[in-house]
Amino acid sequence: SHICNAGFLVRRDRRGRGIGRFMAQAFLPLARALGYEAAFFNLVFTSNAKSLQLYKSVGFREVGRFPRAAKLRGGGYQDAVQLHYDLTALPPP
Repeated sequence: SHICNAGFLVRRDRRGRGIGRFMAQAFLPLARALGYEAAFFNLVFTSNAKSLQLYKSVGFREVGRFPRAAKLRGGGYQDAVQLHYDLTALPPP
């Protein structure tokens, strides 16, 4: 009830234009205005370096890792990172 989750997808041909950053930065105050106290992203795959870099740059911090979170088609596994953002650190709505 007080922790939210979100996910953002940007089409491959639109990446590198700041769209993901815009969505992440717009999401935080919106989530706060809706009454949430924290945001938690539970599965950001370690292979998704651009997303991890983006989320950390807007203030998310890594709070955990989920080993072998995804089984890959060609064999092997992919770990995921869990990220947290304290929305109470933002100005009140």
